[in-house]
Amino acid sequence: MDRDKWQSWLEDRLREIEGGTYFLVDLDWRSSSNRLVVYLDSDEGVTLEACQAISRSLESALDVEGLLGEEYALDVSSPGLDRPLTSLRQYQKNKGRLLNIILKEGLAMKGRLSEVNEESITIEPQVRKGKQKAFSWGQKKEINFSEIEKTFVEVRFK
Repeated sequence: MDRDKWQSWLEDRLREIEGGTYFLVDLDWRSSSNRLVVYLDSDEGVTLEACQAISRSLESALDVEGLLGEEYALDVSSPGLDRPLTSLRQYQKNKGRLLNIILKEGLAMKGRLSEVNEESITIEPQVRKGKQKAFSWGQKKEINFSEIEKTFVEVRFK
């Protein structure tokens, strides 16, 4: 199967598991090693136990449908901090958080996510005052998804 077919198959299976609580963020299909890596998320986050349960459900479906044969590897994981946001649900889940946004034109922005709709996000940009370490929040800026190359959630440890 190609990537699009895997994506469709996985989205269908995830809708059946836990009432559609979990959604597909990304997948990595390596046909040469018969390895499928599934990155999933939910509005409440993903636990290790959830990954294990979903992995077992997907393995069962793969075995019944014979999609990968007998020798394959399946990994199920949350996206992790190093993966960009890829879906509307991920943006909605991260409202109020600080984002690092790279636009297709090459400009990088940092701001607090305040609004999300089908076509765009609105952020309050982080603005530095001169050479001071302090910053303030600038005027809200709407950014269309079509302008965004990648978006990462900035994690801050206090």
